[in-house]
Amino acid sequence: MSQKALDAAVEAARAAGAIALKYFRGRFEVTLKPDATPVTQADREAERAIVEILGRAFPDHGVLGEEFGGHGSTEVRWIIDPIDGTKNFVRGIPVWATLIGLEERGEITVGVIHNPVTGELYTARRGGGAFLNGERIATRGRDRAPAWLRRLLGLRARRRRQGGALPRGGSEALGPGALQDPRRGGRWPLQRPRRAPHDLLGHGARDERPPARRRPGAAPPLTLAIHPGALGDVLLAVPALRALKAACAGEPLAFAGQPRIGRLLAALGLVDRALAFEALRLDALLAGEADDVATEVRNTGRLVCWFGAHDAEFVARLTALGPGAVVAPPYTSGRAVWEHLLGTVGVPAAAAERFRAAVEVAPELVADGGRALAGAGWDGSTPVVLVHPGAGGVAKRWPVEGFAAALERLAAAQRVAIVIHEGPADHEAAAGLAARLRAPSLRLGDPALTTLAGVLATASVYLGNDSGVSHLASAVGAACVTLFTREKLPWRPWALGAEPLVVETSALEPGDAERVAAALLRLVD
Repeated sequence: MSQKALDAAVEAARAAGAIALKYFRGRFEVTLKPDATPVTQADREAERAIVEILGRAFPDHGVLGEEFGGHGSTEVRWIIDPIDGTKNFVRGIPVWATLIGLEERGEITVGVIHNPVTGELYTARRGGGAFLNGERIATRGRDRAPAWLRRLLGLRARRRRQGGALPRGGSEALGPGALQDPRRGGRWPLQRPRRAPHDLLGHGARDERPPARRRPGAAPPLTLAIHPGALGDVLLAVPALRALKAACAGEPLAFAGQPRIGRLLAALGLVDRALAFEALRLDALLAGEADDVATEVRNTGRLVCWFGAHDAEFVARLTALGPGAVVAPPYTSGRAVWEHLLGTVGVPAAAAERFRAAVEVAPELVADGGRALAGAGWDGSTPVVLVHPGAGGVAKRWPVEGFAAALERLAAAQRVAIVIHEGPADHEAAAGLAARLRAPSLRLGDPALTTLAGVLATASVYLGNDSGVSHLASAVGAACVTLFTREKLPWRPWALGAEPLVVETSALEPGDAERVAAALLRLVD
């Protein structure tokens, strides 16, 4: 049952994340619970969605929720925190997550952590290992907690003794280790929790610091761009990264964000160096200890941070480290996101064209992509149509019957190899499309982002929803048909000629499948 339970928990976490993200990017009311901690309508709506999905899948299971308490069986029950890190959520800091665990007779057997802002999805089940976005992660020894965590916990203890307000530097899940991620040094196996049953994540983290800078004068100053967001959000910053690199010629450009995204940007030649966002220790600014921030932040020649702009205290302390630092939100209303990001580094939209050319994919990455396709069953010559039916939220997923209808029309008119790409949270959409599609198809199971770039450079046509994969396809110059809802058009790709098709995702609208098929045929021809 554990795999079925894990699948249901992932579905519920994604649904809750989509609800929370809608509020995170908009307005919401904040009230205080009896223990003086904040709660929002996002917390409540997200928990209701989780309970509904899990209750439909497992009607006999009990529930213990952060917002609405417990009911039903206590032998087998779901433990839910819809937004772990509500204080960060309220302050606009994207370090929060949805937590779901299955407790069976006192043991946690399934766990899911999802941060919809960064796209991180941690999954684990007893006996089946732990994964981050589909990549297996391993446990480590009992390392001491990192300096930033020790400092933050000490600050909390002092504030509790003083009876003052309790600042929160991050989600308990994502801060101290997020399950067993070795890059954060998580240490406790999920099936042997060391804390109370309702606390899924009693994990430590190692002190991960970027390599020390060379002595002053030994190297040119560093230009640092910070964006901890998900793949699609970061790829919308590519024109801005290019502008930074052009403006700071001779200075290395470093990017701090999710490690896998940083590795992709470096492999594509967009940045010179990749740092883990957490390694910057920006949480020290929230604790008033600027000296503990990573050297890369304190000694940059130029710093652009697309994070924390809604927290005036954070902004003031970060800009005090470098008077020329720019701290800006990752998006703004009424403007295309990529244009907004480009504007934050001083480039007006009228001068944007030079930064919008397709990203060249290195031959070794293209070769790696070809090997991945061959491993999926591609013959090496038939034109590839890569399809990504998943997305970061249900509201962004075009119905699989629409994908199937459009692809069958294409296959009837052209000889093509349909390859369905399945990311770590896309099993339901990929399996649903494979089941409905009458034309032959291949499955490509979540390759590394660098490999995926090579796959997309090899494909003749790409079809996908509003997702990070679609943004990558557009960025590397693939012939794309991307599907967006009208309200998500501000997040459209930046590449020249990459205009998305506007569709409804709540149901398949008459004529939409025909429009998509016609767009595919134009590109294949």
